[in-house]
Parts: sequence; C-alpha cells; structure tokens
Amino acid sequence: KSGKLEELYTERLNGIDSHLADNVKQINGAISSYDKNLIEVKQRLFDTNLKNRQYVFVGDSLREANGRWTFKKMVYKLAKSGISPCLIGKSGLKAEHWSKTNIVQNLNDFPTTDDVIKVIKGDGSECVVDICLCTNDLSKTEAEIVGYLKKGIADILVAKPNTKFILTTPNRYKNSTSN
Repeated sequence: KSGKLEELYTERLNGIDSHLADNVKQINGAISSYDKNLIEVKQRLFDTNLKNRQYVFVGDSLREANGRWTFKKMVYKLAKSGISPCLIGKSGLKAEHWSKTNIVQNLNDFPTTDDVIKVIKGDGSECVVDICLCTNDLSKTEAEIVGYLKKGIADILVAKPNTKFILTTPNRYKNSTSN
C-alpha cells in the first residue's frame, strides 16, 4: 500500500511541475518589454551586492513641492535599504525644458538632463531614474510630450548607457478640459 501511495504522490507532483512549467512558458511569452523593464528595475534596486545603488527622482511640483512628503518617506526607506536617493525637481518644470528641446534663457534655475547625468555614478548600471513630468506641458500634443521624454532619456543614456528608467508621468493623454 505504501508503495502505491508514494507512486501516486510522485505522479501528482510531476503533473504539478509540468503544469507549472507550462504556465511559466505562457507567462514569459506574455511579459511585455515594459514589464521586463520593471523586473530589471526591481532586481537592480534590491540587489544588495550592488554597493552604489541610486534612485533619482525627477519632476515638477508633483515631486519638488506637492510631492516632497512622498520623497521624504521614500528617502528613509531607500536609505534604510542602502539605496542613495536624489531629488531633481522644480515647480513649473516642463518636459520640453528638462529635455533641452526648447531652452528658455530665463529658466536657468530649472534642472535639465545635464543635472541628472551629473548625479548618476559610473555608467548608470546601479541607478534607476524615476521621471514624473508633463503636468506643465498640457498645451502640448501627446506626440510632443512623448518626444520630450524620449529625447531626455536618450541624452542620459548616451552619457550613462546602463541607466534604467521608470515613467510615473501623470497625464498620459492631453486632458480635453484643460487649457
């Protein structure tokens, strides 16, 4: 009897393993490049073998002023985890100025991609840049906003080619009720 139970148990375990393997194959095929990026970001942040982990917050008032309380909470948690946080933000910052697409001379106090590049250590392989912009770009089209973000990221990647990015930009599409 004992041998029969063991045989059934082994058969059932093998069936479960086979079923799980099939599920993993299906899931891997369904993971988008966006999801893969998030997985890589998480791995980078939680890899304690990396000694110079950085998390750079970039943004407008949603980060610099209104979101400062979030940053303060995150600073503590990140630092406790051995991750060096940095905030590069300014109320009123536009993605077009940050990306240096349209430079306005009277905006010298506003950060650009150059400021982000300066704080990233090495080739960026231990850094995640979290970009929260475009609240002040509502007069622009979706294509223009996407262009600004792509240009800014591309400029950073030229200098720091292994940097990972997260976009937490709030307005995915232009709000038809805004100005």
